[in-house]
Amino acid sequence: MKGKTKAVGILALVLVLTLGSMGVAYAHWNQTLYIEGEVRTGELLFEFQWFVVHLDHGLDWHCEDGMGFVVQGDKDVGSCTTLLVDVDDPPDGHYDLLEVTFSNVYPCYYEHLGFWLHNGGTIPLVIDRAVINGLDYSELPSHVELDLDGDGLNDIETRWGDNFGVQLDPGQSAGVSFDIHILQEAPQGETLTFTIEIVAVQWNEYSP
Repeated sequence: MKGKTKAVGILALVLVLTLGSMGVAYAHWNQTLYIEGEVRTGELLFEFQWFVVHLDHGLDWHCEDGMGFVVQGDKDVGSCTTLLVDVDDPPDGHYDLLEVTFSNVYPCYYEHLGFWLHNGGTIPLVIDRAVINGLDYSELPSHVELDLDGDGLNDIETRWGDNFGVQLDPGQSAGVSFDIHILQEAPQGETLTFTIEIVAVQWNEYSP
């Protein structure tokens, strides 16, 4: 009986030691370290500034096809008006689009428009391309003819330049201009309207 008691005691001791060793292995302090970070992204904000400069302030201007031989006439007949539009919904106070309207114009009528573009964001950008009536035009030098009334005949020709491909740092502005000539096929008695948007990309994504 004594032998059995001794054996049971030894078995109990072994069990205690085993559990103790398991306790050493699995019962320990835990502490987790957390790392918090904050990322603030930059803003690409490109806008028309608030004014557009017109050549036509009274007596009309004329030119030949291809914008050649620009001269001022002796009558005030046609006119060109422009409207800067904030297309965002809701509006954010920045002008994204220029609407150009010609009234009572005729073949050979010529207009020159100039405006400033502003980098109102926090990262550098490059003036990339023009979008006219929703169509992209990226090649320079630029010269396109446009059908504004959908009759299959081109009504105006336009060309643009000045500072495409130029980098603007935050807060900087650059001027861009458009020459516009009314062609022979323009409809009589109609008001002609088209839109201009200028696209910019962040400076490290620009590809000439």
